[in-house]
Amino acid sequence: MLSKINKKWAIPLVLAIVGIIGFVIYAAMNTNEKPDRGDILAGIAETQAAFEENPNNVGLAYKLADLHYKAGHFETAKQILQPLMETGQAFDAAKLLMGELEYLTGNYANAEMILLDLKENAGILTKINADAKLALLYYQTNEYVKCQNLLQGFGGLIPFHILDFMKAYGEEAPYQIDWNGQEETILPFVISDPLPIVEVEINGELVYALFDTGGDSFIVDSELAAAMGIEPLATFMGTYAGNLQAETSYGKADTLKLGDVTITSVPVMILPTEQFSVSFADGQYPIRGILGTGTLRQFLPTIDYKNEQIILRPKTDEGLKAFQQELEGQTITMIPFALAATHMMMAKGQLNNKDDLTYFVDSGLNSSAGAKFIAPLQTLNYVGIPVPELSEETIGGGGGYTSGNYAIEILGLGTLVQTNTVGEYGSLGSERYWDMGFIQDGLISHNFLQQYSSWTLDFTNMVYYFTE
Repeated sequence: MLSKINKKWAIPLVLAIVGIIGFVIYAAMNTNEKPDRGDILAGIAETQAAFEENPNNVGLAYKLADLHYKAGHFETAKQILQPLMETGQAFDAAKLLMGELEYLTGNYANAEMILLDLKENAGILTKINADAKLALLYYQTNEYVKCQNLLQGFGGLIPFHILDFMKAYGEEAPYQIDWNGQEETILPFVISDPLPIVEVEINGELVYALFDTGGDSFIVDSELAAAMGIEPLATFMGTYAGNLQAETSYGKADTLKLGDVTITSVPVMILPTEQFSVSFADGQYPIRGILGTGTLRQFLPTIDYKNEQIILRPKTDEGLKAFQQELEGQTITMIPFALAATHMMMAKGQLNNKDDLTYFVDSGLNSSAGAKFIAPLQTLNYVGIPVPELSEETIGGGGGYTSGNYAIEILGLGTLVQTNTVGEYGSLGSERYWDMGFIQDGLISHNFLQQYSSWTLDFTNMVYYFTE
C-alpha cells in the first residue's frame, strides 16, 4: 500500500517477507550492481540462444526459466520448467522456483505438493525456503492450522511475522462468512474523492474505512484496536512510502460486517490510520479502518466506480456465473494478474515506449497532481524519463519525505492505455525494484483505475475484468 493524497500523506506499503527468502540475481552480468530490465532481457536472449543449441541441458533450462521469472514472465517460466518436473530432472532450485511460480499464478494445490516434497527431501537451506513459501501459501488459503510445524527449531533466528501471527492465531479458521441469506451485498462510497471511503462495522462499531488494494488484511486504527481489546499477535517493522519504517502489528477481531455480510474470526493489521483523516473532506470522516486485498480476496469483488459502490459476491462458480451474465452487452477488458507475497497484485503494463513491464496494482495512490503511476529510479532510467526535482512534502506511515512529478506520454495496464498523464517519483525507492525476487517496475493506481466504469477482481482465476 503506497498512497499520497493532497501532498499530505502516503498510506504504507508493508512488505510481507523481508529477510526470509533470498533471491539470487543473474550472476553472469559481470557487474557489482543489480541488473535492470534491459540487462535481464539481454540475459534471456543470450540464454535462449544457448538453450536452443543444447535443449537437453537442464542447467540452461533452469537459468532461462529463472530469468523469465525475474522479468515477470511467470507462465513462460512455468512452461520451461514443466518438462523437467514431469521427467524427474528438476533439481531442488528448479522445484523451488516452480513452487513459487505456481503460488504466484494461484495454483495453490500444485504449489503445496511441490513445497511439501522439498520440505521433506531437500537440503536445509531449501527446506527453509520451502517452509517460508508454505507459510505464505497457507496464509492465502486460510489454513493457518497447517503452519505449526513450519520453520521449527530456529529459535527466532528467522523472523517471519506472518508465520508468527498464524501460529498465535489459534485453531479457529479465519474469515468465516455469513451471507445472511443474501446473494450479494453493496458498500456505497461515502465519498469517492480523493479516494473511496465506505462504512463498515468492526466488532460492532461503525467506522469509515478507506478502500485500498495496496493493503493486506483489514487494517484497524491503533487507538481503536486498543479500545476494543484487539491485542497484537505479531509485531514487526513495516516498510512504508519513502522507504521509512514504523512498528506494525497483526491481530484478530471478532467480527467485520460489510453491508449485509458478516465475517467472524477476522485477521487484522493494526496501524495509526486516523492521522490520514484530514485529507478527506477536512476531517469529516475519521479514517479508522482500511479495506485491503486480504479481505477482498474472500469474495468476488467489483469496484463500481460509475455508481460509486463496492459490490461483493460469493467467491464461487455460481457467483462468477451470475457476474458474467451481468456483463453481457458491455465492453469488457480482461487482464491476468499474479498475487505475490501476501497481497501484492502484479500485472503487465506499458510506460511510454517500453512495454512488458510488471506493475503492482495498488488502488490507494492519489495526489493533487493527478499522478496515476509511481516508478523507482531504475524504471525511470530504463524508459528514459529524467528524475524530477523532489520538492513536494509528503507524510507517509513512517514519516515525512519529498517527492516530485513527471510527464508520461503513454501509460498502460494490459491492453488498457491512457495518454498524456502524470507520474510520481519518491514514494517507491530503488530498493523496491528487486525486493520481490522479480522486477517491480512501478505501481499503477486510483487515478488510472477510476477512468473505467468498473473493476472486478477474480481471485479464483487470477484475472481482472474492466468495463468501459
